[in-house]
Amino acid sequence: MSVTIETIEAKPHKQAGESTDEQLVERFRATRCTQSASELVHRNLRRVRAVIYPMVLDHSLADDLTQETFLRAWRAFGNFRAEAKFSTWLTRIAWNVVQDEVSRRERTVAVVTEPIEVISASIGQPDHSLLKHELDEQIANALASLSAKLRAAIVLTGLQQLSADEAAELEGCSVATMYWRIHEARRQLEGRLSGYLKT
Repeated sequence: MSVTIETIEAKPHKQAGESTDEQLVERFRATRCTQSASELVHRNLRRVRAVIYPMVLDHSLADDLTQETFLRAWRAFGNFRAEAKFSTWLTRIAWNVVQDEVSRRERTVAVVTEPIEVISASIGQPDHSLLKHELDEQIANALASLSAKLRAAIVLTGLQQLSADEAAELEGCSVATMYWRIHEARRQLEGRLSGYLKT
């Protein structure tokens, strides 16, 4: 099954009375109903991309990896068990996809051409728009400067709001190691953004 990211717009979470993600998965497994698959993509696209983009800091690559995540999910539906939420299972697949990509690439300083989209909300005042754009760009560049493991710690616990225990499980490290990575990542980010953090 082909999923074209460019033609998909994210949709709000399901409304009352609609099928759950888990029900849609069962329907897709039983009938190969493309409408069920499309609805699952609409509901979960933003979540998946929000996991991937801060790790690669490249919009085109993030689109490709998001598509790869859904393709892997379709192929692995037989392994899905309703003991966990579908969104949790899908997030785990997305994390594996992005980690595969990170391990294939040699670490280089990324050149960020577009601001990271999940860091700050729109200020809404014209006087602040230029400063906001510059801050977003600096934050994205600061993230890009972190090692893959430190960036992962910030993405998982800061942006995805996972606990240190959950992040450690995803990364395959001890909780103590994850706490150290979070601390070190914050220390490095604060150092690089010190000029913007002063009040």
